Amino acid sequence: MLQDVRKDLGKLLRSLTPEAFDEQWEHIQVEWADQKAWLKYMAKEYIPTKERWAQAWRQHAHEGIDTNNYIESWHSNLKRNYLGRIRRQRVDFLIRLLSEEIEPDYNRAHIRTGIGFGTRYLNKAEQEGKKSAETLIFSEAEARVRVVSAELAMVDSFTKDDIDYEVKIRDNSFVACSCPAFSRSGLICKHMFLAQRVTTYNIQLEKSILPAAVVSDPETIVNEGRRDEKLHLVDKALTLMDLLADRSLFKRVQSSEDELDKVSTASLTQYISAAEGLLHMKNDVFLHKLDHAKQTR
Repeated sequence: MLQDVRKDLGKLLRSLTPEAFDEQWEHIQVEWADQKAWLKYMAKEYIPTKERWAQAWRQHAHEGIDTNNYIESWHSNLKRNYLGRIRRQRVDFLIRLLSEEIEPDYNRAHIRTGIGFGTRYLNKAEQEGKKSAETLIFSEAEARVRVVSAELAMVDSFTKDDIDYEVKIRDNSFVACSCPAFSRSGLICKHMFLAQRVTTYNIQLEKSILPAAVVSDPETIVNEGRRDEKLHLVDKALTLMDLLADRSLFKRVQSSEDELDKVSTASLTQYISAAEGLLHMKNDVFLHKLDHAKQTR
């Protein structure tokens, strides 16, 4: 009996709409009508606060992320590396700490992830979406995606032949999808992963950047079946190089003392380190030297 109760509660928790939630709650009241004390407890303690815990009312991206070991680990990092031994700090100290240390550190990690020097962890739903996009052979994946303009791509549904979804493009990145999964949670969906796989665009949401996918299998033998996919990856690399080649921001800082004062030495040092890392990585990508390649050693 206990397992059946848990199953019904799980369905209540994971109801995707308020209507589905109400329907499941009515089912529970009928199915377990003999458990009067428990139903009374649920009606008093949990149902009035359903907006705080039921999936049907969790419509924002951050609400799709449960408290887990990663968040607990961050809390430990906050206390150990930022607050130190003195935990009861004044409000002004906490605000300064947040604005001058924690947020810049977070943004630097965000940028490192965006250019490939770091890992952006996907939650379970995103991992499943990425897996779905990668199970298709490249030619089939390519046939499902159509870039119709600089602002829009159309991606076929994975389950219904007569439906396709709009994937919006902004600043050379996929930023949103019209599918129910993205509309409900704001998390990266399988249609965005599929579009990323076969085009030169990255995925960039409000709080995350996913750079171009990197093929991780050994490339010691030329695989004719993957040449098209490799060419797409080369196009992505060239697009990123063009973006990095823009010197306008550096020229502006170089010509204005006010702008120069706004840039930290640590950030510039970190940028140079990342750029040097990219130069070394460019040489390491190729397992042979291209004909007429400039010799650097």
